Amino acid sequence: MTNESLRDEWKLRFEEFSRSEMSVADWCHANLIPIHRFYYWRKKFAPSAPAANSDGPGWLTLDVVDPGSPPAPGSGVSVRLGRTVIELSPGFDSSVLRAVVAALGPASC
Repeated sequence: MTNESLRDEWKLRFEEFSRSEMSVADWCHANLIPIHRFYYWRKKFAPSAPAANSDGPGWLTLDVVDPGSPPAPGSGVSVRLGRTVIELSPGFDSSVLRAVVAALGPASC
């Protein structure tokens, strides 16, 4: 079987799976397909992850520092990015937060 025909076959399988409304384990069992093979092909069809230096959104690691006493109900949130602390009050403007984080850039992390 050629690589192209194998990809076409798995595209059809994923369409069948999504219509089945079954769990991955149940669908694989019913179709005599090892679960690891299902995940292998699903990863092949997944969109590529953005590069680490891209300007798009991505995941960052946040270290939780000993918070001390719990904040009072209705209080804001503190976000620490390296040595930078951003204090957020209830009802904050998310567009301003995005602008502040973008302005800080990776150097603050």
